[in-house]
Amino acid sequence: MSDLATRDDGLGVIERVVAHGDLSKLTPEQRASYYFEICSSLKLNPLTRPFEYLTINGKLLLYARKDATDQLRALHKVSLEITARETIGELYVVTAKARTPDGRTDEEIGAVTVKGLSGEAFANALMRASTKAKRRVTLSLCGLGFLDESELETIRDAAPVVFSDAPIPTTLEPDQMLPASTSGAAARLQAESGALPASMDPARHAQPALVEAPAAPDDPEYRRAVEATRAARALGVRVAEPPTTVRGREVWTQIADDVARMVRSKAPAR
Repeated sequence: MSDLATRDDGLGVIERVVAHGDLSKLTPEQRASYYFEICSSLKLNPLTRPFEYLTINGKLLLYARKDATDQLRALHKVSLEITARETIGELYVVTAKARTPDGRTDEEIGAVTVKGLSGEAFANALMRASTKAKRRVTLSLCGLGFLDESELETIRDAAPVVFSDAPIPTTLEPDQMLPASTSGAAARLQAESGALPASMDPARHAQPALVEAPAAPDDPEYRRAVEATRAARALGVRVAEPPTTVRGREVWTQIADDVARMVRSKAPAR
């Protein structure tokens, strides 16, 4: 068996992706490791879910969400300018120019069809064109080849994918180091993480005579709490699973926000 096939460290995971160009070849654990390596290399906060998965021509890939381009602009101090707005046939085209403090510039367009649109639908189309242009030029200037989520509707057979499997261990011992990350960020974060703040104490959210909440898969706040918990655990932070029954969905919102704040406060400076 080759060395590539037997390696479990973060570099081996990236080599698998580079070799095959397809994330579906990875196990859930390797997929999570690759996700966090990408976020770490770009200095993006994984708790905000800057990337999501999609399939194109049978391959599983990552695409960039709004959170990715917003963070990239802040990190690299990218300034944007709309240089042109024009209608070409049935298309409304916006040109955006991006610039960094060191003088590098780039331009990209965002185009949408406006045939037959009026009122609010027409206004939304104009805004989508501006959004496409801004996000595409941000990714281009930062040297990234990711698709932006605003482009998915124009790509045939592109289908977003949501994984229901847990890509990380459900429990983590206090002295257990994470072998998946080669950047060292997860290990440093785990070393710094101590007792959970009072706001994250599971007992705070456990209340008698709970009222059944909406079905968990159908509530976005519950899913956000679950995703934040999984992301925190992947970085080595010990947090409890969010409860499936609560008095109000704001409890899930509070849990997700608390996890995000806790991780951000303990994350090592870059």
